[in-house]
Amino acid sequence: MDRAAAVLGLAETAPGAEVAAAASQLPGGVVVEARERLASASGLIARASEVAPTFAALAQCAGCGLMDRLAVLGHLAGCWGRPYRWVPGTRRLLELGRAFWQQSPGGRAEAVRGSSDAGGTHDFVDRKPP
Repeated sequence: MDRAAAVLGLAETAPGAEVAAAASQLPGGVVVEARERLASASGLIARASEVAPTFAALAQCAGCGLMDRLAVLGHLAGCWGRPYRWVPGTRRLLELGRAFWQQSPGGRAEAVRGSSDAGGTHDFVDRKPP
């Protein structure tokens, strides 16, 4: 449950609610409120009752981009490395969520506070090559 909360940006150790909301494209209020309720919840069932609806909201709004968004969120939470998606038509890897990354001195990507400063893109649709 702790790892699921971190991926969604609900855990205290996860990137800020603002970054998680932007990467997941969930309304910021949904993430902030779930994060606050989770902080005061105790026990596995109480914590699950806060995490599960947030996953359901993400699945409902993400559509075909769900896996891309989960890959970016998991990377921001420190659960796995940089996310990529294979694009068969171009036979290349598409870097996902670059707007949310910044390189730390140790070489590990960390969440950025504002995506416009980072450059890159964080869209979740197929793009045609130039």
